[in-house]
Amino acid sequence: ESFALLLVDAASGEILGTAEIAGLGAGEATQVMLDWNTAGLEPGAHDLSALIVQDGVTNLLGSLTASGVVAGSGVGIKPVDGSAAIGGHAVQTLLFDTWAVVGEGSTLSIIDLKQPDQPVRVAAIPLPGRIEALALRDAWLFTANGDYGVQVIDLSDPANPVHRQTLDTPGHASDLLVSGLNLWIADGVAGLRCADMTDPRQPVVLSQFFTGGSVSAIAANGNFLYLADAFEGLIVVNGSNPASPIRLGTAPAAGFGCDVIIQSSSQLWVPTREGRCLLVDVTDPTSPVITGGFVTGANHAQVLLENDRLYLAASSSGLLVYDVTDPLNATPALTIATEGSALGVDARNGRLALADGTAGLRLFDLPALTPRGQVETAGRAVRADFSGDFLFLAAGENGLRIYSLTNPALPVLSGTVQAIGNTRDVAVEGSLAVLADINGMAHLVNVENPAAPVSTGGWSVPGGEPLYRVGLYSNRVLAVGFDTAWLLDISSPANPSLLGTVELPTRILDADLDGPVAVLALGPEGVVMLDGLSTLAQLGTYRTPAPAEAVMLEGSLAWIATGEGWIALDVTDPANAQIEATHGGHRLATQLAAGGRYLAAGPQGGEVVMHDRTDIVMPVDISVISNLTALFRLAADGDRLAILQEDAGVVLTMFSGPDSDGDGLDDLWEQAL
Repeated sequence: ESFALLLVDAASGEILGTAEIAGLGAGEATQVMLDWNTAGLEPGAHDLSALIVQDGVTNLLGSLTASGVVAGSGVGIKPVDGSAAIGGHAVQTLLFDTWAVVGEGSTLSIIDLKQPDQPVRVAAIPLPGRIEALALRDAWLFTANGDYGVQVIDLSDPANPVHRQTLDTPGHASDLLVSGLNLWIADGVAGLRCADMTDPRQPVVLSQFFTGGSVSAIAANGNFLYLADAFEGLIVVNGSNPASPIRLGTAPAAGFGCDVIIQSSSQLWVPTREGRCLLVDVTDPTSPVITGGFVTGANHAQVLLENDRLYLAASSSGLLVYDVTDPLNATPALTIATEGSALGVDARNGRLALADGTAGLRLFDLPALTPRGQVETAGRAVRADFSGDFLFLAAGENGLRIYSLTNPALPVLSGTVQAIGNTRDVAVEGSLAVLADINGMAHLVNVENPAAPVSTGGWSVPGGEPLYRVGLYSNRVLAVGFDTAWLLDISSPANPSLLGTVELPTRILDADLDGPVAVLALGPEGVVMLDGLSTLAQLGTYRTPAPAEAVMLEGSLAWIATGEGWIALDVTDPANAQIEATHGGHRLATQLAAGGRYLAAGPQGGEVVMHDRTDIVMPVDISVISNLTALFRLAADGDRLAILQEDAGVVLTMFSGPDSDGDGLDDLWEQAL
């Protein structure tokens, strides 16, 4: 049989969605998905009814009513409570006046371009989620942050950006378009959303428009909106009424588009992630037609049209420039090799800015693309160690990055050691830093002058096995691979010598060395204690109550993240290690770091809990850092904490909070008591 299925608001009788069902036999069943547009609805339960209409007759007896819940408007700031940030991959950029905004992972950086040959980072703030798109209206910046929705940033003073609001969207916010007082959002599988930004601090969702696919990019020409949909192709929408956008036409062959660029009132470009750049004729918006294009074979990320030239940020293929004076006969004009990965591009007043992945922001003069200045980024934050007023960062393919923390609100890159492979860990003691290189090397670096670090030697792992972890104590180095650890004597840094080797039957998840004992975390097998002075011989084992994920040594006390919390283990006598304290059960912990009286622990993503461990038997939770993009590792020193988020960058914060009564105790700590 054939009939219509209606989804109806039981209170108002408004038809919310319809579907035509055909060929369904007696006793058969089928599943039907209907979109429920919740834009503007009050939070709470709403009764929905499903009705069957056949031959013009509504079957009320066969109706089904159930409640659907609208959780909220999605408006409510989601801050990352960090005092400072260090950027990860540079993926987006936007130019305005004499400034550049750069999305570096989850860090928003503001760059002063008054001297384009010497651009200066003047501010950097952490945001929730990786920044995927930027849009500006007057002094308000909007950022698309994937699963964390849209962030609203006040740029009335560009050198002091302020995170004012969050519009949490149900999908994955990947692109933005400002149109008057409205903001259109490409929201992945949740389709297209429109929000009234008359007051950016109080966004109001006007509509949501489902495509049946996944919207990744958006452009506009007049009242026409053009959507790049991964599965549906190019979709043309009439957006003259933002509260009720209407689908007009589709070009299905233009799938997997990463951007949409307006060429003229009747033509546009749809670059795809499959290496094509398609020319689409939209003279008839109800029937868009692919009329041309070209193939680069590159992985396009973002595209810009400027003075009849297409600038394609093409990941590892660099910046590709095509002359499109005649769109039907586009010709290659220029290629700029990437130093990192070309991911975002913008141009203004004769200047082009390229977000170049691990290479940071690069500036060029148009039209010849003459290089100007560059602002480096960390690129990747894998592990870190504090020493004095510096943070030493193992930055993956960017080697060693050394940041001055003299200004706690704005870390400044002081020195680098880059041509050393892929750095996965760093340990610093005095004037020496040791780096673990995934290419099978332990590098020794003199950091007496952090602004000019000097490589002094290294040790090659037998067979070239990757190194993931290093520990440093006096003139001993613990180097750790997948399931093997090596102990080195570095009394002569230029000629390290091997003292001992141990191969374990399982993967080593973490390790540390601080004194005569080395401790290795072995997951379900617990921890193993080794001689850290001479032979690396096994001294003892301890089966932790849950898998040992991470370990940090402070003298003879080992702090171990167990997945279910953390424990403090006294390893003074490694053969008879004793638990001093246990904390957890209510919060997962796969990473931890400690400094002074504080300890931070957290899972592989989500949040970090900070404790006061003055009494390690009864530690006090003092605060929680939420809305993190990812938690890869932690590093701490005294009052300072670094949250390492891989390509999303670093969040820096302080353990101690305000002390309003001046008694030497944090207000948060006293409130917790």
